[in-house]
Amino acid sequence: SRVGTPCGRGSSLSAMPKTAVLKKPALGAPKPKETAVRKPAQAPRPKEAASAKSAKAKAQAKAKAKAKAKAPAKARASQVKPAQTKPRPATKPAKGSVAKRPAQARESKVSGQRRLKQSAFPADNGPSLRWQRSVALGDLLDRNAIASVYKQMHFSDVVGDRPWAFDLTGIKKGLLRFGEDVAFQAEILGTESADGKFFEWSWAQRGIPSELVQSAQALRSGQGLGGNDRLPPEFMESQISMACVTGTELATVACGLLGAACYFHGYLEGADTLVLLVVDPEFPLRVPETAGDALRVSTAIQHTLALEWVENHTLALDSFMQSLSWEIHAEGDVRKYVLEWGRIAFRMEFDRQGKLRQMDTSLVPT
Repeated sequence: SRVGTPCGRGSSLSAMPKTAVLKKPALGAPKPKETAVRKPAQAPRPKEAASAKSAKAKAQAKAKAKAKAKAPAKARASQVKPAQTKPRPATKPAKGSVAKRPAQARESKVSGQRRLKQSAFPADNGPSLRWQRSVALGDLLDRNAIASVYKQMHFSDVVGDRPWAFDLTGIKKGLLRFGEDVAFQAEILGTESADGKFFEWSWAQRGIPSELVQSAQALRSGQGLGGNDRLPPEFMESQISMACVTGTELATVACGLLGAACYFHGYLEGADTLVLLVVDPEFPLRVPETAGDALRVSTAIQHTLALEWVENHTLALDSFMQSLSWEIHAEGDVRKYVLEWGRIAFRMEFDRQGKLRQMDTSLVPT
C-alpha cells in the first residue's frame, strides 16, 4: 500500500528504514503491565453493579407497593403529604360571608384626597363592587327627587347656555355668574374628584371660606329633617365613594331639605367638579302652574323615574304634588292628583310594588 508523505510523493513500507518502523511502536505503545491494567476489560463491572442496584431498587419498590395495597384505608389516610411550596389559588367566599380585602386597597388613590374612614364607606376596588346608599338617604331622595328635577328645569330656562364663573375668595365671594347679566349667591356643597370616584364635603376641605360651607354644615347637623327622619350617615362622613352616592344625588336632597332654589355643577377640565347650591333669595321663582304647564310637570316626573334613583314611586309622587299644593285622591292602586284652580288632573296607576304603571293627563271639567 501507499501512504502520503510531506512532500506529496508516494512510498512503500518496505522501502522505509527499519529503524523508522521499530521506533513507532516503541514510543507510542504502553508497557505490557500498564496495558493489562488499563484495558477496558473491567469496564462492564460498574454497569453490572448499577444493574444490580436497579434490580434491588425495583424489588424494594415492588415490595412497598404490595405492602401499601394490603395496608388498611386508615393507615393510608394518616400519611401526611409534604407541604406545598406554591400558594394555593384563592377560593370564592361562602355564600353570606364577606370577603376580606387587603388593607392597602382601602386607601384612596386620588391625589390630594383624604383616606376614607374604614368604618363607613371603603374605597371602590373595581367595577364589580357597588356600595348601596343608606336607607335614610334613600327615603330623602325619594321625597325630593322629582321636585329637584322640576327646579332644575326652571333653572335651565333662567340661565340658558351662558358661560359661568364663580368667585371663591374675591370681593364678591360666593357669587355665581352666568354671562354678564345673570348672577346668584351660591355656596359650595362639596366637590367630585376629577376621576369620578369620590365626593368630599366642603366642610372637610381646607381653603374654602367658612361662609361658603354653611349649607353643607346645616345638612351635617340635621337641618330640614322631620321628626321621623333619620340623619343619613353620608352627611357625617367627610368623603364618600361615588359608587355609593353621587354629588348630584346629595345636591338633590339638599335642595329639598334646605329649600334651595337649585344646584349647579361647575365642571373644570382635569380638576375636581364644584357642586354648588344656589341660595339666593332673589332667584326668580316659577309662577303658579296653569293648564299649559301640565307638560312640564309630566316631563319632570318621567325624567326623574327614568334616572332610577327613586325606589318608592308613590312616596315620590305624593311628595312632589304636595309641594305644588295639588290635591291627592287615592283609590286602591289608582291615585289622582288634581290642581283644582288650574283644572289640571293626573291619573296614575301603580303596580303591587308601588311602581308607576300608567299616567294620564286631563283637564277637570268646570
